[in-house]
Amino acid sequence: MVRFYRDVLKQEVASDFGACVIFKCGLSVWTPKETHPVATHTARFKPGTGRFELCFETDAFDDAHRRVLQHPHGIRLLHETQTEPWGQRTIRFFDPEDNLVELGESIPCFVRRLHREGLSLDDVAQKTSVPLDVVKKMCGA
Repeated sequence: MVRFYRDVLKQEVASDFGACVIFKCGLSVWTPKETHPVATHTARFKPGTGRFELCFETDAFDDAHRRVLQHPHGIRLLHETQTEPWGQRTIRFFDPEDNLVELGESIPCFVRRLHREGLSLDDVAQKTSVPLDVVKKMCGA
């Protein structure tokens, strides 16, 4: 999927964390581990036929979350806000055409939040899988 967006649609990669790739346009693609709750939902699809979620990341998570919940036609949630094992707050829901959408904090946003909450830079890097030098830059260290 990354090759398709990069090579065919000419989207530039901003960050590549292996299972999660973020494009400069703001689109993220993520392959969940089989043990992640979202994998249970997407397992009903045949591999290669839409087994994905569309991810949007934002520095204004609370505002975006509120807009989703206030959508005039109602939004069906997969889950309310949860904190992922790597520290990112997310909400997952279905768009009007029943596509799975994730809204999450941007990586710089939750990296800084984890550090503000008391994790050392090394601990933030370990928890998030963001390289230590990148964590230091994000946190202004």
